[in-house]
Amino acid sequence: MMTDCQMEIRLKWFDVKNYDNPLSTWAEWNELGWIPRQRTDLPRYRICSEMSWTVDPFTDPNWLLHFHAWRCLDPLICSAVRFPDNRDVIEELTHFLERWANECGRYDPSRPSWLDMAAGLRALRIALLNTQPLFRKDRRRADLLNDLSYEHELALSDSEYLNPGNHGLFQINGLRALVWSRAKQRIGGNLRDYCVAALDRLMQGQFTEQGVHKEHSPQYHFFSMARVREIISSPWWARDECDVRAQPVLERAASVGNWLVDENWAYLPVGDSSRGQVPASIKQLCEMTRGVNGLASGCVNYGAYSVIREMRGDSSSKGSSILFCQGGRFSTIHKHSDCLSVFWRENGVDILADGGKYGYSRDSFRRYFKSQYAHNVIGSHEPLVSEGSPWLINRVGRRGAGWEVNSARTLTQPKGLHKRYVLFKPAKCLVVVDEVHIEDKQSRPHLFANWLFGPKCQVDFMDESSGIARIGLNNAKQLNARFCANDEVDLICHHGEKNPNIRGWVSMSYKEATPTWNIRVEPQSPKSCNVFVGLFELRDRKVDSVSKVRFREGEIEIIGAAGRYFNGNGERKAVIRL
Repeated sequence: MMTDCQMEIRLKWFDVKNYDNPLSTWAEWNELGWIPRQRTDLPRYRICSEMSWTVDPFTDPNWLLHFHAWRCLDPLICSAVRFPDNRDVIEELTHFLERWANECGRYDPSRPSWLDMAAGLRALRIALLNTQPLFRKDRRRADLLNDLSYEHELALSDSEYLNPGNHGLFQINGLRALVWSRAKQRIGGNLRDYCVAALDRLMQGQFTEQGVHKEHSPQYHFFSMARVREIISSPWWARDECDVRAQPVLERAASVGNWLVDENWAYLPVGDSSRGQVPASIKQLCEMTRGVNGLASGCVNYGAYSVIREMRGDSSSKGSSILFCQGGRFSTIHKHSDCLSVFWRENGVDILADGGKYGYSRDSFRRYFKSQYAHNVIGSHEPLVSEGSPWLINRVGRRGAGWEVNSARTLTQPKGLHKRYVLFKPAKCLVVVDEVHIEDKQSRPHLFANWLFGPKCQVDFMDESSGIARIGLNNAKQLNARFCANDEVDLICHHGEKNPNIRGWVSMSYKEATPTWNIRVEPQSPKSCNVFVGLFELRDRKVDSVSKVRFREGEIEIIGAAGRYFNGNGERKAVIRL
């Protein structure tokens, strides 16, 4: 007889929750309806015997994924495992599986029922039921599971169906579990070999050699780490298979993970990342790579990301600076229009923000949060398209008393080159210089510099003629900013707007949008060479001065308080050579 703890571990291998009272939960879902995990934004949907598996009530692919993963049957599956002699439970579960098999059972990757990740999670549940005596010994149920197992083995061993992203981990783990669950039937020798090779391919394809996950999101970096760790702890993976292929990649990813969090070990909210906490077990794994607790000060450059962090005093939020630069462009998976974007957090407050994940529904807010208007980038009303190397950050290093980050991307529409130079002095100032060369003289896009501020920031003053703005921070500090370009500019300000376009929002939690300030800097005429400067200084309240910017041939001069941090000799001037 299994203990509750053993049962929970066993069910977790198969992605099934161990409910305290599964039959009571099942009765509630029958009467009031079911909500997928972490989707409290949706209404409940009744799971009942007359239900069709072909429904799509919310036009929401994420809901369909949970639905066809059979997570909507988990209390019933949990009951079947915990109470294997309860024939009523077994019969009711069989009814749902037969109906799914009749309506959706034939492998067809174009149908919602065969969404890649859903098929992998569903295969885990089929594997679990393959181990249950009342399913193995009853001819009708055994035939049903054999048919379902065969169809899923056929699908999940199709290399064209294998998702190269994190969904592929669920697919290959589901297939490996199916093969393991049918070992006594002497099925799957070739499939085992396929699983091992596919795991190797997925690990190499999803993480860079340095250990950076290639889906452009700190949250998905940790999500994939957690999934890999769960997978290799499952009984169907041989220890030697994982030690060679997965464990070294996981250790490198853990080392990177130390730099993808804020001062409280929450995900840095950039790209498709929420503001959630890193799981305790993954945090421990990351800290083990350093051998000490706490977060380090310093900088790293992974090509795809660079991070500059300073932890002061007791490393609480009251003494921390973080600058994150987005420099990865590996694929379209979870990719926002955020190439070369920056995220700046000071003493626990977002100064320059990132729009965040928001959600996966195909609505206007999701489109906004993925767009250039929700990031600190150079944009165009006809969006810029990049090509070439996915590694956009060239150099991160010391400059005077501060730091310098240089990055670049090649443009194809229109053809050209965009370089970004960033100077950063933690707790003091940030200078961002963008140089954009457009080769096609006949196609000069109307470029702009977009700046999105954190929700605790308040634009108190803006003078368009001088390009100066003062932004309050809800404390004794204010941010003095100067925006300019090698042309006369217009400053366009937005705050929580929905019409005619969505502008000036950040997402603090799933499917929620919070108004914030957005300033867009637009030159009055398009040029073949555009240079933009955004200069931000943290000052005490009522100190309104801000450093000056001078444009010279081939260089930019920063003159004033900000300049002295980056020249190494104390002079109040720093030069950025273009």
